[in-house]
Amino acid sequence: MDSGTVLKKYISTPRALRAAAWILATASLLMAVLAAFTSAPEPGSAAPFVPGSSEKGQYCCFDAVMVSPCLFVYSKKYYFELTDANGSAVIASMNLPEYYSMAKQRSAYDDPTGVSAPPKRLFGMARKLPGNASEIISKTTGLSAEELKGKYGVLFLDTTMTPLRNRTSLLLTFSLVTDIIGCTLLIIDLAATLKARRSLRRLERLGSLEKAQYDLAAALSGLEKFPPEILTRSHIFIKGEGIALDIRDISWIFEANYPKKGPYLWAGTADGRELPLVTTGTEEGRLTAESILLAVRNAVPDVLEGTGEDNRRKWKDKTREEGSR
Repeated sequence: MDSGTVLKKYISTPRALRAAAWILATASLLMAVLAAFTSAPEPGSAAPFVPGSSEKGQYCCFDAVMVSPCLFVYSKKYYFELTDANGSAVIASMNLPEYYSMAKQRSAYDDPTGVSAPPKRLFGMARKLPGNASEIISKTTGLSAEELKGKYGVLFLDTTMTPLRNRTSLLLTFSLVTDIIGCTLLIIDLAATLKARRSLRRLERLGSLEKAQYDLAAALSGLEKFPPEILTRSHIFIKGEGIALDIRDISWIFEANYPKKGPYLWAGTADGRELPLVTTGTEEGRLTAESILLAVRNAVPDVLEGTGEDNRRKWKDKTREEGSR
């Protein structure tokens, strides 16, 4: 491998990162397509909802002839009591539009001695009642926890969720998560790629690109594992971060916080870049930072050191001078 390739490979993000980003982006697209083409279950596949025998997560139906006023609200879901023609009662969650569409069943509940309402078949998923449902319903009905368990069981019919909605929701959630992770990795890769290109162009402009290539190749020669930073007599290289820096190009050096990474040694370059070099939050990082500081002081005697608006202003003035050349 020639020295130019070694330099590009060292400061670029690992190929595995880029591959992972594209794999996740592809997976996200596939999940979105699957969600779009997921078909609804046949109504005939729904089993009758019986709290004592239905299984959690089962697709069920219930023929309601009566529906009570709202028993309680939990996690933005509205819970009601449904009764069938045999007098069996169950708990169900429904959207309010669904509830208001059951005018005859509501009237039948208010006046059970009157004309019975035609059954309305409701579909949904069998789910376990919230932990404090018994306590809430007890206050509404006056029944004890044991009486409630005997009457309603421990499951309710969630009509707001069907296998289609459940599957689509899972697919879209997975798609969103993988998309976010994939896009984040792509952004990291793109940022490092652009930073690497700018670093190489800057070295070429300074006339030190070939020297940088030679320095890095020599430093890595014989090493089985590449270290995260390489400091030579004239250059600083940061693995996977797109940074290849001629030490003489540093006009400002300071320590500041790097979001989500902690304290870092930063370099302000003559062409206006602010580059994070190495963490100072570890013993090894502090030793590397001290070596970099010493090398910078020797190469650039008039380097600005330390944070502060005065140093930032002076550095900006220097970058403008560089830009006017």
